[in-house]
Amino acid sequence: MNRSEMMGVFLSEAEELLQLLEIEILHLEQQGESPQIIQNIFRIAHTLKGSSAAMGFEDMKLLTHEMENIFDKIRNQLLPVTQQVVDVLFQCLDHLNGMKKEIEQEGATRTDIDAIVHRLRQLETSAQEQPEWANKPLEDQQRLKKWICKIRLSEHCEMKLPRAHIVFNHLKKWGAVLATEPEWDRATEETNLREFSYIVETNADSDALRQALSQLMDIEEAEVLPFANDRLDHVLVPLTDANREAEPEKPIPSQDRKEEKKTGQTIRVDVEQLESLMNLVGELVIDQTRIAQIGNVLRDRYASDERIDDLERISNHFSRIIGELQESVMKTRMLPVERLFNRFPRMVRDLARTLNKDVNLLLEGKETELDRTVIEEISDPLIHLIRNAIDHGLEEAEVRRKRGKPLKGTIRIRASHQENHVVMTVEDDGAGIDAEKVKESAIRKQLIAAKDAEMMSEQEWIQLIFLPGFSTAQTVSDISGRGVGMDIVRNHIEKLNGLIDVETRLGEGTKFTIKLPLTLAILRGLLIKFQETTYALPMNSVIEIVRISKQDIHTVKGQAVVKIREKMIPLIGLHELFRMPSVRRTTQNVFIVVLGLAEKRLGLVVDELIGSQEIVVKSIGSYIGQIEGVSGATILGDGSVALILDVTGIFKLANSLKSFDSEVMGDAG
Repeated sequence: MNRSEMMGVFLSEAEELLQLLEIEILHLEQQGESPQIIQNIFRIAHTLKGSSAAMGFEDMKLLTHEMENIFDKIRNQLLPVTQQVVDVLFQCLDHLNGMKKEIEQEGATRTDIDAIVHRLRQLETSAQEQPEWANKPLEDQQRLKKWICKIRLSEHCEMKLPRAHIVFNHLKKWGAVLATEPEWDRATEETNLREFSYIVETNADSDALRQALSQLMDIEEAEVLPFANDRLDHVLVPLTDANREAEPEKPIPSQDRKEEKKTGQTIRVDVEQLESLMNLVGELVIDQTRIAQIGNVLRDRYASDERIDDLERISNHFSRIIGELQESVMKTRMLPVERLFNRFPRMVRDLARTLNKDVNLLLEGKETELDRTVIEEISDPLIHLIRNAIDHGLEEAEVRRKRGKPLKGTIRIRASHQENHVVMTVEDDGAGIDAEKVKESAIRKQLIAAKDAEMMSEQEWIQLIFLPGFSTAQTVSDISGRGVGMDIVRNHIEKLNGLIDVETRLGEGTKFTIKLPLTLAILRGLLIKFQETTYALPMNSVIEIVRISKQDIHTVKGQAVVKIREKMIPLIGLHELFRMPSVRRTTQNVFIVVLGLAEKRLGLVVDELIGSQEIVVKSIGSYIGQIEGVSGATILGDGSVALILDVTGIFKLANSLKSFDSEVMGDAG
């Protein structure tokens, strides 16, 4: 690979390693000096140090090396895991993330690491320098025992002799190492040894030594035996010649070979290549639809021609292959939301400390997969909801105690699949949203008239938090009050063809539910006709489709409505929304597409229903600019272009019409 390719691999790996390191340091803070956690941290830090050194980023390598020294002190129980230690480690992570971004943007690092390296070395100096056994009472130190410590290194350990030296140095912290086998002066790196033995004099027991050795990296097996002989020579059984040589390769069962082959076939693919591949698949989906439509036309025209049967078979096969190809490409773009969820624990930890709150974060459904583009776009809205939940959702500890709640508040973030959508929820067990205060705040800020507010339901008062400029916060701080920027959150989600809703119980907590499409590139659309023009509606916003008689349409306060399932649904036509000339209908029946946006309902009057199909979303913003009520375009089977209607925009356009009664639309929910 050339350097640019290597750089891409390095940055991708570095991002993953830094995220894993952050998770493990959080575990270290929560669970203490767990051997498994320390082992994981060492492996991650060592890999990152090696990668940065290979790419020539010396500052990143130096900082990671200094962090390794701290981890080594923790592992050897010479440095306790205190709040100060964890804070410094997180500061190191922030520096490393900053350097990674600098490499992405400038190809080099310019972050000054002197201060943070100084902090690390201060921690290292403060660590206990005496071996663990030296800290015990003098009478215990005098009861020394001799042990034979035997280790077997992993077959995959690349530098076996240096690893054996590390074990030797580690044992010296427990006591005196009296002898080794083999002796260092006759062992060379070329000697392919996997087994080493040491005689150690210490007051530690065998279980403690065995556990300490087992926790070291690349140790496959550790054994500690009592040594009662005063003579050191010949007590360590020399390793056999067979052990000095590489072990013969064992036959691998067929199943294991399959697994081995499978793990070796994972590759990294540039994101731009995936985007290009998705665009090409989109073009094939369009052509497949056109071929199927042309085939139907030819079938009607040349029904007796046998070649039409061949064309139909080819078209069906082509459709099946395109469908499988589309599904495969979609899977390459899908990522588990764990990649997104992993950003939250550190943020929650820092915010909870800033606000002096004890927060328990629960993450569920990490394996749920979502298009990488959607994951990137939904990150900011979720972060905003989480910050609001901690800041103004969860009460202070004393308040929770008086209310009989656990002192530790809970934030639960859940992801799951529902048909062709992903549903995410952000839920807290805090104070809930006071609907009355929301109403009063909206009236005070003149976001809604008092007389209109009195006619609204409590649930509609809660929905006022999504109005631009709404807030219930009494003071302005770095952390926004509940409601600040919620209009931006809602707009951001709706741009993704998603929906957001809120449920709350005063004194019990609040839950925000977000419903998102799996992908933004291809969606299921309902094709409709209005005045000889075809439009597409996202199926996730279509509640139901009904056919009614004109006699069933009534007027309430000048607004056309229809009663469906005991609810009044306001009606509107596209000619009203887009100010087109109206055409008198001669038919007695009317098709109504009921659209949903959160709790609101709206009936869209259409002339004809064509059916649902997969549609490829094409942006039109760069050609004619943004149009309210239109989110994009798609190419139909006959080659014509159909506009994709934006349901959020349709609701906004309907509200802006003077003749439209938005109260009826809200009552329908």
